[in-house]
Amino acid sequence: MHYRIAALVLGFAALVAGCTTASGTPATAPSVPDTVPTTTVTLPPTTTITPTTTTTTIDRLSEIQAIYEDLENQRVQALWAGNREVFLSLFTDTPYRDESLRALDLVDTGEPPVLIIEIDEIFMDDSECLVFVASTIIADSEDRPKAHTVTLQPLANGWGYAYVSDDPGGWLCTEPHPLSG
Repeated sequence: MHYRIAALVLGFAALVAGCTTASGTPATAPSVPDTVPTTTVTLPPTTTITPTTTTTTIDRLSEIQAIYEDLENQRVQALWAGNREVFLSLFTDTPYRDESLRALDLVDTGEPPVLIIEIDEIFMDDSECLVFVASTIIADSEDRPKAHTVTLQPLANGWGYAYVSDDPGGWLCTEPHPLSG
């Protein structure tokens, strides 16, 4: 019986010794090289496409509508109140400002009209010049809306009138002011 136990222990020891190597890798595992080759993958450069034309979104159209309505309401309020200081603060320093002063002498003070304004078309929209066609009508009026091309330029606190014209193209801020010559 001792022989059987000793033979079993020796057999088990031989089995363990046969499956174990000095390197710590099991005898049944395939051999692996010490260093693994690396592969470099080069990706093509990414391309960014920027549109060359600008489009007017509904949000921007609403913004321009709000800018112009605010200016027009302030202008009409100042005209009917005869408030020269507020009136002049709505204009950029262009010859149109001086030309517009004549309106103060033409309007009687009283209750200003309510205007209905619609932006019809935008010609230019950048940080230095905003040009659009707006149709304006006095509320409760039987008249047809009157279209004007409006040019606004930045002031310290927003936008101001630079030029308003019946001309369909208006003034696009790229050439000298139409009243400067």
